[in-house]
Amino acid sequence: MAMDIRFNEVNFAYQANTPFETRALFDVNFNIPAGKYTAIIGHTGSGKSTILQHLNALLKPTSGTVTLGDRVVDAETSNKDLKPLRQKVGIVFQFPESQLFEETVEKDIAFGPKNFGASEEEANQLAKETLKIVGLPEEVLHKSPFDLSGGQMRRVAIAGVLAMQPEVLVLDEPTAGLDVEGRLSLHEQIRKLKSQGKTIVLASHDMAEVETLCDRIAILNNGKIVFCGTPSELTDRLGRKYFIHLKTRDGEESFETDTIEDTLISLLEECKQKHIQVLDIKVDRGTLEQHFIEMARRGSE
Repeated sequence: MAMDIRFNEVNFAYQANTPFETRALFDVNFNIPAGKYTAIIGHTGSGKSTILQHLNALLKPTSGTVTLGDRVVDAETSNKDLKPLRQKVGIVFQFPESQLFEETVEKDIAFGPKNFGASEEEANQLAKETLKIVGLPEEVLHKSPFDLSGGQMRRVAIAGVLAMQPEVLVLDEPTAGLDVEGRLSLHEQIRKLKSQGKTIVLASHDMAEVETLCDRIAILNNGKIVFCGTPSELTDRLGRKYFIHLKTRDGEESFETDTIEDTLISLLEECKQKHIQVLDIKVDRGTLEQHFIEMARRGSE
């Protein structure tokens, strides 16, 4: 059975019912369809990591329910039999390479499957297969993870989660701290996983990453979902905004407008009157970053 995930009226507070209670999620309702690539975006402190930890019941709602396939998790759910659920939802937290600890890459990747009952032979075979999935050569298996580059270590950590054969792969800021080459390479591997039908959840504030990779976007602001839908639905909801980028000898400036012709004429007229030479003009629909800022602004009004 495909594993859809649904949040229903989820509220969450850290240290609930104590003087130190801190509310982190407020009436969160949204779903993550099986086989899709869903992004959860929001600035630091918006509640992204809190939502991610509900995806395999590392955290449980203070009130409301999270339905994971045929399993319903609420405040009363016992921790006893959550192991099968945690095998189905694999989470790669931020900077996962800091959690590598074995003497070889093979042992590090095989650790998870062995912990879930696989034999040494099965676990080592899974290590070999998942290393290939994340685009690393087989000879890396016998190296120390600490002899690899940052991007390679990140991929080994992802392979360690994939080796447990989860139905859902959750990535928390997967390209944070990587150089351009490392980021592009990781994007390519994630695209391949998506093409194989894997359900992927990405938490990010890298809007370029979200625009190029995801089918669906949930925008989180101060613990509330202010939008959930496709990238094109987000654009439709915000209206037909344009951004004019004007380059002169004094530098570059950007202007937002929904009446592009009038704005262009008035900008060019102003430059002419001030004897400012226009070197370049570009017009675009705006990035997801600009849309996000607008959604967050509307959500807080």
